[in-house]
Amino acid sequence: MAFLHHRSIRAGDERRLPMSLNGRISELAAKHRTLDEQISNEQKRPSADGLVLKDLKRQKLRIKEQLRHLKVS
Repeated sequence: MAFLHHRSIRAGDERRLPMSLNGRISELAAKHRTLDEQISNEQKRPSADGLVLKDLKRQKLRIKEQLRHLKVS
């Protein structure tokens, strides 16, 4: 029953969550980091594609919102 009341989670508190939620948070965080690297690499290109950057940033924002929702709910 301790898992029912995890409204606000601080850094390091993830270990108290059920493994499936913890795994999902880790998976999303890894995807977020990968997208961040892809955005950085695209921005370094001399002819960076604005549409690609926009799509990558949109994906990254979606993942950030999912992470926020999982950590708060």
